[in-house]
This record gives sequence, C-alpha cells and structure tokens, in this order.
Amino acid sequence: MKILYIPLDFQEWSKARHLTYCFSLGFEEGFRANRMEFVTIPTLCKDSSGMGQSTDSDVWLSKARSLCKGMQFDQVWVEAVHNPLSEDILQWIAEAAPIRVAMVGESLEYDPEVKALHPHLMRRKLNVEKRLRYFTHGLVVDEVDAKDLASRGIIKTFWYPSAVPEKFLAWDTVATPEKRANFSGAVYGKRGGFLEDERFKGVFSQLPSPEAENGIAAQFDSLQNEFLTLIHSGKSIGWNHVSAYLRLLRAIRSESFRLWIRHLSRGSAVVNLPSYFQGYAGRVAEGISAGRPVISWDVQNRPRNKALFEVGTEILLYHEDDRDALYAHIEKVLGDPLYAQAIAGRALRRVWRFHTMEKRIAQILAWMQSGVEPNFSEVNPVETIPQAITAFEDCLAGRKTEVVIADGSSQDLSQLEHKSEQNPNDLKIHLALGALYLENCDYQKAARSYLNAIKLGQNDVETWLACARAGLGGGNAVVARLALDGALRLEPYSQNARELSVNLRVLQSS
Repeated sequence: MKILYIPLDFQEWSKARHLTYCFSLGFEEGFRANRMEFVTIPTLCKDSSGMGQSTDSDVWLSKARSLCKGMQFDQVWVEAVHNPLSEDILQWIAEAAPIRVAMVGESLEYDPEVKALHPHLMRRKLNVEKRLRYFTHGLVVDEVDAKDLASRGIIKTFWYPSAVPEKFLAWDTVATPEKRANFSGAVYGKRGGFLEDERFKGVFSQLPSPEAENGIAAQFDSLQNEFLTLIHSGKSIGWNHVSAYLRLLRAIRSESFRLWIRHLSRGSAVVNLPSYFQGYAGRVAEGISAGRPVISWDVQNRPRNKALFEVGTEILLYHEDDRDALYAHIEKVLGDPLYAQAIAGRALRRVWRFHTMEKRIAQILAWMQSGVEPNFSEVNPVETIPQAITAFEDCLAGRKTEVVIADGSSQDLSQLEHKSEQNPNDLKIHLALGALYLENCDYQKAARSYLNAIKLGQNDVETWLACARAGLGGGNAVVARLALDGALRLEPYSQNARELSVNLRVLQSS
C-alpha cells in the first residue's frame, strides 16, 4: 500500500510550536509500523486559519504535484482544517488515489460567544464540509462531528482519539518531579479564571519552554527559511532536496516532542483545562505518556470520549466550572505519590494497549476494510500473548545458534534438555533451561526456552525481562524489543525494563 501524506506544518516556529507531533509527522511512525509505503509532503502555512491560499504553500504544492506526476497511490491522507487547500489542489487530491482521507483535528461546532470572539470559527464547519466533498474517509476528533458527518452521508468517519508513538511512552521522564501540577497551553476562555485563582498560583507549574532552551525554534526557522528560498529560487527541485529537507524536519519535530514529554514529566500531574475543542486534548494522552496522572475537565455530551479512560482509576475529572474539585484533585495527587503513581500506571497501560500511533493506524486500516470502529475497551493482557509468541517465533526462526557452554555445566544442561523432551509441558523445566542457557551465553536457546515458558502461562515481568536479556545478548534487537514490550505492558514503571531499553538503543544504533 502506497500513501501520499500531506500533513500540516508552518513557516515559523511561533505558529508551528502549537502543532502536536502526534497529528502531523507522528503519523509516519504508524505508517512504518504497519508496513505502509508513503510519500510525505508537508505544507508551509503562514497561519492556522486554513482560509484562502498562501502564495508560498501554493508554489510549493504545485512543485510537489509535478514531482508526484506519474506516481501511483492507493490512498492520500491530508490535514483538512488548517491547510490552505485551493480548489486546484483539492482537485489534484481527488485524482491522486481512490481512497482519500481527510484529517479533521478540531471541533466544527462552537458556542455563539466563542464565535463572537473568534469570527473565523463561524465559517469553519462550512469551509471544512466543502473540502470533504473531495474525500472518501475522515478521521474526526470530535465524536459528535463524526456522527453528524456520517449520518448526513457527507463522508465515512472514524472517530479519532489522540494517539502517541510508542517510543515516547514514559521513555525520558524526570525521575523526581516538582510538587506542582503542570499546565502548558494558550490562555483563553475559562482557563484564565483558573489561572488567576490565588489557590492555583502556588500549585501550577511555571516552567520555561523546552524548545527555547535547546534551540529548536532557531533550527526550525532556519530550515524553513532555507527551503522557502529554494522554492522561490527558480531552481529545479528533486526528490533528493525533499528527502534532505524531511530528514532535518523529522529530527527537529521528533526532538521537540521528546522535550515536550519530558517537560510534562517535570510536574507531579498534568492538568487539562477547559478548551474550545470538545474532547480530550492531545495533552491528556501526552501527559499519560509522560508517566504522570492527568486531571481533565469533564467534557459534556461526549460519552465515547469519557469512556476512553476509567474515571477515578485512570483519569481524574472535574466540571469545567468547579475550581474546588480541580484543587481537591491536585492536593490529593501532590500529597499522595503512591496514589498518583497508581493512576498514572493504569492509564499508561491503557495508552500502550489502545492509543499508540502504531495501533491507531492499524485500527484505521481495519475499519476501512470492515466498516467497524474499535471500542477501545479493556482487554485481558493475556489475550495479547499469542501475537507476541508469533512474533518471537518468526524472528527466532532460522537464526544460527552459537553455543558456548561453561565448564562443568554441560552435564546438567544435557539432563534438563532430556527432561524437556520427555516433559514438553513442564513449565519449571523451561524456566530452568532458560536460566542455564542464559548463564552459558547460548542466547537463542535461552530466548526459546523463556518463550516456551510464556506459552505455558508464565506471564510475569521477570520472565519477559530474562527473554529480553537473551535477545540483547544474542544481538537480536527484535526479540529484545518484543520482550521489553511484554514486561512494560505488565509494569510500565519497571526500572529494570527501562535500563534494558537503554542497552537496546545502543544495540540498535551500533
């Protein structure tokens, strides 16, 4: 399957910093994980209005269109709210592939007082619906909009809750957070009242921007300026130029998001204040990914959104006008670290199982085939083991075994192997074999033995970690990654797993 992907991006970091990686270049990580071939052409918007046509974007997309001439695509995915898409570009999109996916990352309906403050929102729904005529499928973040668009036959819709690339889940978090709650976002609407309340001034974190500290803004602006200069230079632009540009853009965007997740982890909790968007904002999943409990406003009339996480055990909610409830939640979380860690850990498991970018793209592809959306409900973690077993067996099959037996251990090993042949369902024998193989550096056999134990029901953190050590010892990064995933699925805060993850990164970079 080949995808033409046209995500949103901006010319200047002052606008671009508000665009979440998870609804832009982060989609590429889901494409890769699902073995989708893709061509990415990010736009170069001046602002986020999505209205009219920017000269720079027009010139760039016209050149990109020429570059794509003669290429065959199965699908085209396009950010359809903020991108300045002219009728000419929309017509090109309509002809580019049989399946055309519009990414609608904002609510389309707003209260009258909000429209009065922001007149461009009065026209948003009409403008977006005009664009949707050129598409076949829509990823819609507001569940009410998704239901409305589908019921009126405008487009096939997939309700799209936020997702995070798996590699960012509790990866680079601060070990000892401040005893404050972290809110990072634009101040508008009811948010101002919360932030001005004297009680919250002592508990809300006021931390500096991570990208400013690390020069992200300057790097981004320089890259975009250089690419714009090339676009307007009159010189021929080839895929080699685009590849070089994307390589740097991906590095900047990915690093910025890593810093953002680490920034969220510097507080003891992440607060989601009321927003114009009617659903859990991206910072909910991102705060959970930072390993922190999330306290969010209770979005009304969005039952599917509310069911994403179990209230009280995976997420804490307060009414958008109830400052007392928010303050009580913050006090409880800051005063009881074990309580906070329990909430964060359960939520992190939920995100790992249902809301990674890799899984979300797989869910979307399955929906395209069946027409059935996932319900994001809880499952028993044991049910996921057969998939892991298949993956283990695939990457162990056919690999050369290097046997290194220490002096004096071969007799015990032979006896255990003989017992294993006679008693193939004896769990204890497989565990003993795994430990002995690992001790004697026969890493592939160690991995197979631990795999057999897992197949027989030994679903615990230590067995998955032992299998990960076998994968690392044998230089098999795939086995190590799968085993670490199994351990972290059961215990997201496992320090041993995180230490082994560092070793895995070293192996993958060598």
